Amino acid sequence: MGVDLVLHNGAIFSPERPSGRPEPLGVACAGERIVAVGPDRDVLAMAGPGARRVDLRGRLVLPGFNDAHIHFTDGGFSLLQVDARGVRSEEDLAARAVARARLAGPGRWVTGRGWDQHLFAGERWPTRATLDRLLPDTPVLLRRHCGHAGLASGAALRAAGIGRETPDPPGGRIGRDPATGEPDGLVYETAVERVMAAVPPPSREERLAGLRTVSARARAAGLTSVQDERGDLDLYLELDAAGELTARVSVWARILTPLDELEAWRASYPAGHPRLRPGLLKGYLDGSLGARTALFHEPYADAPDTCGVAVLDPADVVARVVAADARGFQVGLHAIGDRACTTALDAFAAARARNGPRDARHRIEHAQNLRPADIARFRALGAVASMQPSHCTGDIAFAAARLGPERSRGAYAWRSLLGAGAALAFGSDFPIETLDPRVGLYAAVTRLPLDGSGAPFVPAERLTLASAIDLHTRGAAHAEFAEAEKGTLEPGKLADLVVLAEDIFAASAADPRRLLDIPVDLTIVGGRVVHHRLGENPNP
Repeated sequence: MGVDLVLHNGAIFSPERPSGRPEPLGVACAGERIVAVGPDRDVLAMAGPGARRVDLRGRLVLPGFNDAHIHFTDGGFSLLQVDARGVRSEEDLAARAVARARLAGPGRWVTGRGWDQHLFAGERWPTRATLDRLLPDTPVLLRRHCGHAGLASGAALRAAGIGRETPDPPGGRIGRDPATGEPDGLVYETAVERVMAAVPPPSREERLAGLRTVSARARAAGLTSVQDERGDLDLYLELDAAGELTARVSVWARILTPLDELEAWRASYPAGHPRLRPGLLKGYLDGSLGARTALFHEPYADAPDTCGVAVLDPADVVARVVAADARGFQVGLHAIGDRACTTALDAFAAARARNGPRDARHRIEHAQNLRPADIARFRALGAVASMQPSHCTGDIAFAAARLGPERSRGAYAWRSLLGAGAALAFGSDFPIETLDPRVGLYAAVTRLPLDGSGAPFVPAERLTLASAIDLHTRGAAHAEFAEAEKGTLEPGKLADLVVLAEDIFAASAADPRRLLDIPVDLTIVGGRVVHHRLGENPNP
């Protein structure tokens, strides 16, 4: 096959270079593959008369970003709902719900997410009072940005069968007025799921519209692969048939699903499909740090009456992981608090002891807070720490208060994990955080808020920019067993590339915040340009 795309006069990132700095090389692609990386004169000599030649004019080429943890389908649908990010009061939150209710019509559910009580005066949690006054007959569920807590109106609680006498569900909690015992509208963990179960499911058209919307954002951000927590194969196949599937997708399933059904789910994927594959089995062990539902060995420093919430019984976790491992499934367990992380590692160890060692690459999704003794266990168990650096910048306002000084040293411990030989993968956890990989890179190298203010949170855990890029490309590919196909720019690998407008190494050395605003000029998937800012479409 002849070369049909050549990128030249730019710089190529390679994690193997000691400095991590880019090298002035070109790339030649044929079909969906990279066939050469080398000096411009060599790659240009490979181009025939019909080949596309893209003069990069000094721009930087990276492997396509791979988001190792993203709610791609559900997050896409959330873009069509109430956007509660940045609200600063209960009244502001309710006003956004009222605006959406006017569009939806009488009696229709209003849903959304994104609020954070830390932005409210006194960090006061909202209640249903304002919603009930303004929308007495409208069921409303607005989830906190983490998704592990939510605010439900009285109508929503009634629809979910939640009242004064309703006990807390296992693995969850219903907020209550301390004077009356009536539900105050706040629901946590599995109680959120109970209310969500009462929400009419979105139509196929709505989910497809959301998927198209988030796909456009993803390719503009340089994402060429995503690992979607709960995708719909039929929707992805429809996008693919229409030529609109502009990322490679690994789709996850829930570990609570019966294993025979999971076997059928895995077998339903077209064998050898270039862009769709079944991924891991996901389970939730705890909640989030911001909602104080992440599960710790010791109580919260700023709430000594709680250690968090155990969503699943540890014995059940072990049994499910052992059974899934025996059938060759990869498992990813949501664990944010240090006790949840210990439980996850214990389950992986039990599977290895029961079923024998194999290259399972079981994962802890988030692994935000770790005890020192558990950091060394990742390498011994072959486990992957699937982490989202933007959580550090998002949590920096309250993390130290929640954890206290001693536990803070094990929070977002990227450098310690790498030093212990653990496998890491980076992602975004969109829509909890932005899907833009530039934000994750900034968080990884600075551990500062997005405005650059204050002091870094545990600065010893900062990463080099080269390491941060590598974890968002090669590390993420390793986490989905795809490192032989993608993650680095090498001959034989998939031609999934990103071209940035500037050399982010040089720009960020002068000002790390430049990482946030240097745009993606080209996104290329399988040798085809799916996003471009260069003035003309380089596709034929």
